Amino acid sequence: MTPRELIALAGEHSAIALAVQLVAPALSGLLGLLPKGAELSRPRAWTLSVMVYAATIPGCAALALAAKSLLFRGPDLLDLPLVVSFVPIAVMIATLWLIGRQAEFDDIPGFDRLSGLIMVMLATFAIAFFLSRTRLWIVFGGSMLALAVLAILVFLLLSWGLHVLMGRPDDLDEV
Repeated sequence: MTPRELIALAGEHSAIALAVQLVAPALSGLLGLLPKGAELSRPRAWTLSVMVYAATIPGCAALALAAKSLLFRGPDLLDLPLVVSFVPIAVMIATLWLIGRQAEFDDIPGFDRLSGLIMVMLATFAIAFFLSRTRLWIVFGGSMLALAVLAILVFLLLSWGLHVLMGRPDDLDEV
């Protein structure tokens, strides 16, 4: 299944896609109603971690889709279904706001890795955009697939370089 087919499928079944996307902010809001202790309990911290990932990954994908549409002249944003283009961004913002009201992001397991992943994705997107604007893909036979493979290789290289440079703290056992 290609990303276009997935977007079309989400557009066809927008009620289901919307319901799935609203689970993260709804559960985050419900968790905010529970009484808070001095420290974040382990199950609650892991549930918040899952909610952060469940909202942030589709939100970042929607941001990347919007940036691609604006910068690479892909499909017009007005032609994309709302449930694919704008709802994930709003859900991400709402979920992070709800979680931020009830816990420090430093106390949520894996949040530092997620922010690192987002930074590497942004750097990869910027490099891919730069390469596309320099018309470098002509060297690769004019294939956009070659540019996509190059972007994936840049992403892996940046991830590996960041891992070597910063190391990975083992913070998952602390919570």
